[in-house]
Amino acid sequence: MVSKQLERLRRISSCLDHVDKIHLREIARLLEVSEMTIRRDINSTAAAKFNLESYGGFVRKSIEETCSDVVLKPVKQNNEPEEISLCHIAAKQVNSDDMVFFDNSDYSNEIISSIDKSVTFTGVTFSLTTFLELKTKPNCNAVLLGGNYDPTADIFKSETLPSWFESMVFTKLFITPDGVHQDLGVTFKDSYCSSMFNEVMKRSIAKYLICPKTIVGSVSSYSISFAHFDYMITSESPSKLVDALALNKIALILAQD
Repeated sequence: MVSKQLERLRRISSCLDHVDKIHLREIARLLEVSEMTIRRDINSTAAAKFNLESYGGFVRKSIEETCSDVVLKPVKQNNEPEEISLCHIAAKQVNSDDMVFFDNSDYSNEIISSIDKSVTFTGVTFSLTTFLELKTKPNCNAVLLGGNYDPTADIFKSETLPSWFESMVFTKLFITPDGVHQDLGVTFKDSYCSSMFNEVMKRSIAKYLICPKTIVGSVSSYSISFAHFDYMITSESPSKLVDALALNKIALILAQD
């Protein structure tokens, strides 16, 4: 049986496959233990198996590890003009006192980065990368939904949502799917993501679909109906989706490249 310490070290190591470093305070919060427990874990002989080390108040992969053949998964930067314009338009929708849910897509970081620093809001996500980006905003109350970490999707999965989640009302929701099809709706590769978004939508007022041109006409395994969304942010009017947008009364917000 794997000890609790080894399981914590494994989860810390998985988190560090996506970021360069994590503060001890954040790790303690994610794993629901004390900072002292994390310090003991990192200083234990078992930590050597995971190439972990602490410096200052942070934990990172050791220098030997980062300089070896292991390549850390980079965070995708949306540098295409269309991607940037979509994210900037989405960011402008966030106002002070908003409670906003962000997904685990590559677009979330750019949206969050584009939100004006003066805006005071609460950002909620189940993605580690998105959570860490929320923490960079000085006036953001960042909330991470916990569970077992899935490094493939960069999300925390839980069989049951916390009781406090059921009382949340999100004023804004931003989702970038893997595919958008006129007949088959909004689709995702991951079944957990699809079910989570369905739950969040039940508690959301304004639901925004981020739709880059590259996903129009694409189809993935798990579908959500167009009827759940209020707005679509895209760079040009998608002729293939006109009927579906009209039928579901989805307002189109066009972003300029």
